[in-house]
Amino acid sequence: MSKRFRRAWSFAIALTAVVVAAAGCGRTVTAVDLDPILFAHEDAPIPGAIELCLTRELRMRQWNVRNHPYVIELGDRAALNVERLAKAAFESVVVSFEEPCGQATDRPRLTARILAANRDADSIWSRSQETTITMDFELVSDDGAPIWSTRTRGAISKAPSGLTRRKIRAAEDFGEAMQEALDAAFVEIVQSQEIRRATAR
Repeated sequence: MSKRFRRAWSFAIALTAVVVAAAGCGRTVTAVDLDPILFAHEDAPIPGAIELCLTRELRMRQWNVRNHPYVIELGDRAALNVERLAKAAFESVVVSFEEPCGQATDRPRLTARILAANRDADSIWSRSQETTITMDFELVSDDGAPIWSTRTRGAISKAPSGLTRRKIRAAEDFGEAMQEALDAAFVEIVQSQEIRRATAR
């Protein structure tokens, strides 16, 4: 292989890398900043049994805005804390990662999903920047009949951060919004008489 050909080949590879990065494939992925939550309530745990479905849709969820310089990974921390929520809310929980869920037991099935994750565009001109997460929770019987559902929302509004802290701040704000949504769902679950009747063993 001649030197001229090697140079041309190296240039082609470098140009391809630049194009891929410009298309958004080279953006950094940052995990949402959310530690394991301690869920506690005087009405918990419910003396009942459920199967928890940690679906791929939940586990793989991202905030991924086109042409934005970073991506926030939401799903891994969301799934971890939904599992902690379920185990704090119910005396007996079987966790399932399989699709479709509900094959492991004949218990009622609890699922959660991030319906929406939004964040205002980064701008030094704004007085505040809002970050929101909306989550859906649903409990169905073994045969798929609806038992209970709710939708919760976490919203955080803060002054915009400096250029160098944008993705760090986004990870923190999404974490706070997610915790609000999860905390609200936990309270609704442990206070629901419908859920208590449906999951009684």
